[in-house]
Amino acid sequence: MYNRIPPYAPVPKPKDKGIGLIVGLCIAIPVCLFALSLLIGILAPQYLKYVEKSRLYADKDMLDAIYNSCIVASENPNVSVSFKKGTSFTLEDAEDDEDLKDWYKEVCKLMEVDSISDIEFRSKEAKDTPIYIQIDEKGKISSVVKGNLTIPE
Repeated sequence: MYNRIPPYAPVPKPKDKGIGLIVGLCIAIPVCLFALSLLIGILAPQYLKYVEKSRLYADKDMLDAIYNSCIVASENPNVSVSFKKGTSFTLEDAEDDEDLKDWYKEVCKLMEVDSISDIEFRSKEAKDTPIYIQIDEKGKISSVVKGNLTIPE
């Protein structure tokens, strides 16, 4: 009957006050990491597709610049070149060919490189493949091909 706490006595405080915060963080951090890993797992493949597509477009632009340089170099009156009709050759082989050497140097000069092999292609379709120059039946450059990329399309 006299077990009551008098009104003027201090109220006892719980001793495990901080344990709720620690437990809450131990639960919240793994949940957030799991959600983040799910988002990364879903978004990473899409991101990689966009990166590869941008590399492909950059390689197409570079191949287009090479095509235009080849056309301009072949029409330069100071460069004597005659292509074999209906054939194709790699641009890298043109560097060693005596008939195409001046034309190749002019292409490199227009592209502002020392050698065509200095140009870096980064897409999977164009990487580590030679650049082919195709000559039509009139003896003019008809297209430039690297891997699955063809200019003009």
